[in-house]
Amino acid sequence: MNNLEQPPRRQLDRFLSALFLPNELVELRFIESWLSGEKKMSRVVRPAKWMRRRDVVAQHGQLTRLAERTFANIYFGVCPRQRPGDASDSSIAVVRCVWCDVDNVTAAEAHERWRKALAPEPSIIISSGSGIHAYWLLERDLTLEQEKSSFVAMLPHFYRSFGGDHVQNPSRVLRPPGTVNYKDARNGRRPAPCTLLACDRRLRYPLEAFSPWVQQAQAAKRRLAAAT
Repeated sequence: MNNLEQPPRRQLDRFLSALFLPNELVELRFIESWLSGEKKMSRVVRPAKWMRRRDVVAQHGQLTRLAERTFANIYFGVCPRQRPGDASDSSIAVVRCVWCDVDNVTAAEAHERWRKALAPEPSIIISSGSGIHAYWLLERDLTLEQEKSSFVAMLPHFYRSFGGDHVQNPSRVLRPPGTVNYKDARNGRRPAPCTLLACDRRLRYPLEAFSPWVQQAQAAKRRLAAAT
């Protein structure tokens, strides 16, 4: 059975198990988004929740029904949260992966962009219903402030090399597989499943695998310092 054929709950379980340890908290947000004329609108359907991964999977059916009833897009915090209420960049204590969000591309198109940018093969690939999300698992967690600062500075350059989304903060939320993309559903846009296309937990990288973009960030910092 390939990833696309797995039931949504199984996809969610495999995905969260790759990113979170059993006792870590997953932040979930529930947001409807739509267009009013040319203006982007959104509303919080219900307050955010902080749950262990097993509880997220156990409540998959309830979350699915809530989303279907309210057009809620379910998002999760990519990095583990330490305690309920953690949602800011400063609260992130552990970075376990590199991630990206590329809009309006197929998986094949995203792969071609990564190839041209000389990016490593992603450990996890997800079809978000409107693009592709990718995750590169790291060989070890980043916990030191200097490491995390270097990582945060590197992300914009990494994204820019293949046309990724412009939001790269460490408290970033994205769509997990096993959910549904309800963007603009109130205006009749057809909901699209968010699906797990690939998940290989053996594919893990040292931070040095992203050194070209780390070096770009360091060069940009030096240029800024020289100009001030």
